[in-house]
Amino acid sequence: MVFKLVEAAQAGWRKLNGSLLLRDIINGVKFKDGTKVDAA
Repeated sequence: MVFKLVEAAQAGWRKLNGSLLLRDIINGVKFKDGTKVDAA
């Protein structure tokens, strides 16, 4: 039964939008409305 529940949940999974920006987020780069903000 658990196997069937996991299969059903897996059908709705998707790749994260903006996953290429995760490195910048981890490094502390600031974003506003989805764009990088310069420190200047």
